Amino acid sequence: MSNWTDKIVFFDGEVFAEDWLFNFSFLKSGARFSIHNNPDGLIEFMEQYKDYIFCGHNVKGYDQYIIRAIIQERGSNHFVKEVNDWIISGKQGWQFAWSNPYWTMNLCDTSLDIVPRKSLKEIEVNLGLNVMESSVPFTLKRKLTASELQEVRRYCWNDVDSVQALFEARMDYFDTKVTLCELSNLDVAWGLKQTNAQLVAKFLDCKPQDFSADAYEYQFPDQVNQKYLTPVMKDFFLNKLRPTGDEVVDEFKTPKLEIDIAGVPHVLGIGGLHGARKKFHFVSDNDWIILNSDVALTLWCN
Repeated sequence: MSNWTDKIVFFDGEVFAEDWLFNFSFLKSGARFSIHNNPDGLIEFMEQYKDYIFCGHNVKGYDQYIIRAIIQERGSNHFVKEVNDWIISGKQGWQFAWSNPYWTMNLCDTSLDIVPRKSLKEIEVNLGLNVMESSVPFTLKRKLTASELQEVRRYCWNDVDSVQALFEARMDYFDTKVTLCELSNLDVAWGLKQTNAQLVAKFLDCKPQDFSADAYEYQFPDQVNQKYLTPVMKDFFLNKLRPTGDEVVDEFKTPKLEIDIAGVPHVLGIGGLHGARKKFHFVSDNDWIILNSDVALTLWCN
């Protein structure tokens, strides 16, 4: 599927008490479609392009469930709003009481593997894109007027265009996913829907592991020669690594140990070892090169 981008459709949706709207834009052809309060039209559209990959921001967490409410449940506007409010309240779409638990669509979510997670509005600011807000309140209890619908549609198109800009900015990320799929004969549409951890776990044929043991019961690896560890370092790993108080709920307040290693200030923490000289400046030349490397490990593969 080397021409996989030919199948990309950018989309975004908006939901109100008596109205819902979805805008779609095809990457290859540039064709654009807007569907408003027309369940049959949306069903026909999705059936016609069911083999395409629908790309949006946080679509795994929100938009796919709104489409599901319209298509699978043939839901009324009231039902669609109920699903919307369920998700907006902080609950997960898959937890909703669906009549049929088996439903899916090809998705490419531009919010995946951005750490920490960023809203589309935050990304628009960072990419220098147009940030548009709608003056039409989502709490309206009535049907939208013609002018309100026009404004909401324009607002929705702005988000669709922003999704495309973000997709293009992250093309290396998506190309890597596609390459992994092609190297391991995995379906590209399936692979684009996965997080990095999920896709790499499948690519490497990883098996589920039992991580129920206490993660803070630290054991020094056999390869570590403990005679080089100071008493302070040993005490930190063995007795002070466990978060307490506010540290339990705030990942930025985890226990840390500040030490000096080879004249360089370092910070030891749950996330690893970080060290640098303050305002250090070095220029590479014919004898010296500058290398920058990092290692990322996640246990969330399933």
